[in-house]
Amino acid sequence: MGNFENLFKTVFIALIFPVIFTGKVNAAVLNSQTIIDQAKKDIIKQVNSVVTGQIAVEIKGIPYKSIEIPNGKIDIVTSLNLQHFSPLTIAKIDILANGEEVKSFGIPVKLTVYDQVWVAKDLINRDKSLSGSNLSLEKKI
Repeated sequence: MGNFENLFKTVFIALIFPVIFTGKVNAAVLNSQTIIDQAKKDIIKQVNSVVTGQIAVEIKGIPYKSIEIPNGKIDIVTSLNLQHFSPLTIAKIDILANGEEVKSFGIPVKLTVYDQVWVAKDLINRDKSLSGSNLSLEKKI
């Protein structure tokens, strides 16, 4: 019986070994910083399509430190609901490998838009005209 048990263990290990490592060989690891960087670029591009000014994007957290995905062409697609613009919102992240969705999740996003606006230097009376002497152009949120 000893030889049969050794033969069985050897065959079992020989069959299991490729199964364990096959999944690992054909996979890539996508770290959270890569996802955050791509999401920021996508969000700025989307917000710039509806708002003028300089946009700052702050992503508070992401549910994964790293994501194991199949090898191939990797796309990170970020989408926002721009119909209801809010400074605090959730962006949807879709991770695609070879055109197929691998992961989908939401991330909290804080948006700040800075732009040049006219600001009154002092109180301007009703009968006074607006001019450079009583207005200044400042960068504001």
